[in-house]
Amino acid sequence: MPFLDLLTQVLRSILKAIIPSVPGNIPITITLLDILVIAIILYLVLKVVQASKALQLFQGLAIFFVLLLVTLKLSEWFGLLALNWIIRSTLQVLPTTLPILLAILFQPELRKALGSLGQRSVFGKAIDFMESQELTTIVAEIAIAVGHMSSSKIGALIAIERQVGLADYESSAVKIDGEVSSGLIESIFYPGTALHDGGIIIKGNRIMFARCVFPLSVDPNLESDIGTRHRAAMGLSEETDAIVICVSESSGIISLAAAGSLTRYLSQVELEGLLRYMLRARTRMFKPRRVNV
Repeated sequence: MPFLDLLTQVLRSILKAIIPSVPGNIPITITLLDILVIAIILYLVLKVVQASKALQLFQGLAIFFVLLLVTLKLSEWFGLLALNWIIRSTLQVLPTTLPILLAILFQPELRKALGSLGQRSVFGKAIDFMESQELTTIVAEIAIAVGHMSSSKIGALIAIERQVGLADYESSAVKIDGEVSSGLIESIFYPGTALHDGGIIIKGNRIMFARCVFPLSVDPNLESDIGTRHRAAMGLSEETDAIVICVSESSGIISLAAAGSLTRYLSQVELEGLLRYMLRARTRMFKPRRVNV
């Protein structure tokens, strides 16, 4: 099939570029060391990309280059000379311009990566992959705090980081780095305190940041009575795989946003059960049903 032939040629070209021909025999230990170093570098790059919205940009660039190669082949088949010349010219200048383009596009991520070298949090364990007992304790502490704040009508916004990092929302926040507990959560959101505005970010078993500013959702399907906290919860869940809990300051209603969907009118028990289910499922594709009000 033509498409399979094209794909095979592209893969061959990539492999030839990555694995150059080297004369003579190379000791197996050197080869293994070479592979190990490359694997570590790729792992660190992927961790940096995963910790921000750069992952989406990286995926977009990959799709763009694939479409470019497919269009090149199609232009050859159909005899589109002008289009073929434009694509070939673009591919010829890419090797020299691509490093500059990537440096410009990923400038915020590169700066954050260099600034975070050596920090333990870069290699932290996602909450999805924690031990069952520890996860149960964390969920219970969160649910207790949310239940108390709901009864007292204290507004709150709690983001639980999963596989996609939330580094993009930490730059203007206040670092806490405290163990997850209901008392600490309630003290942060207590009215009048310096940290009660904005949201908090929970990483594993630690409350890492407070006063975080999350992106607001522009979903036109949201009800008109949805406030800023709920829009921030929805916005973060649309851009990442985080689970975001929101407590309404005016009504005390508990809501949960995940994967761009909002579930409202949860009780403390329902919230705890839902969090346990979602975190133990170890998936970013779970979408709770949307409750329209």
